[in-house]
Amino acid sequence: MRLDNFAIPFNRLSKLLTSISVRARIILLALIPVLGFVGNGLTYISGENDVGTAFDTFKRSAVLADASRDFKSAIAALRIVVKDYNAGPSDNLVLNFEEAHARAVRYLEAIAGSIDSSHAANIDGLRKDLMGLRTTFSELVREQQILGYDDASGLRKDLLNAGNAVERIINENMTWVAETDARKLMMMLMQMRQFEAEYRLTQSDLVKEEFFNTYKKFTDTFASIDGTPDMKSALEHEVKTYADTFRKWVDGYDRVQPLRTVIDIDSQIILPRADD
Repeated sequence: MRLDNFAIPFNRLSKLLTSISVRARIILLALIPVLGFVGNGLTYISGENDVGTAFDTFKRSAVLADASRDFKSAIAALRIVVKDYNAGPSDNLVLNFEEAHARAVRYLEAIAGSIDSSHAANIDGLRKDLMGLRTTFSELVREQQILGYDDASGLRKDLLNAGNAVERIINENMTWVAETDARKLMMMLMQMRQFEAEYRLTQSDLVKEEFFNTYKKFTDTFASIDGTPDMKSALEHEVKTYADTFRKWVDGYDRVQPLRTVIDIDSQIILPRADD
């Protein structure tokens, strides 16, 4: 390339500079570093904004990851509490469920505050699932309290008292019954109590049927024994109360078991949605 090509622009620049006064040229030269400084400042600010945005994004991601992990941990705790409650219900486990549920709600709200609106439907769905889980567990607790936490509460207490009442009448208030008949009645009562205890452990339909078959044998045998209605009324009443109480316990358990299943399924469904 010939140097002549640069001659014309250079000459024009020279003429432009000579046409400007000395004062203006001094000012122009002084502004050059200022303009450079301003440019560098703008570049720095832009870079700072990019770094700040990236840092804010990182912080939100970290909060979201922590909240998601804690949320799933709370849901896992809920499932463990429910399983423990099913195995051995207690008021302490009810409190543990409430605490784990409160944590799950708190962490879900933290997740909601760390993501964009595109996930709003999923968050709303999780809120409904959590509320549904609590409602079902509350219903489970009510039904379980009717059944009884132990032999000192609920229908379990009534079963124990009714069985003891039958045994006491046979032992103490039936001197008018032949000893062999009294032994037969006592043996059948012991079988009924054994079937009752076994059913509460296994919920076997066969065991339930054995209980009521034995109850029928008991009433049939007692009906064949000579005695006035007044003499028989106490035992007839107590053994019927015992059988009716057992039937109530069976019906109560039939209401409890589906609730346990629903809670387990619902809590399993929540975990994958939390991952999303």
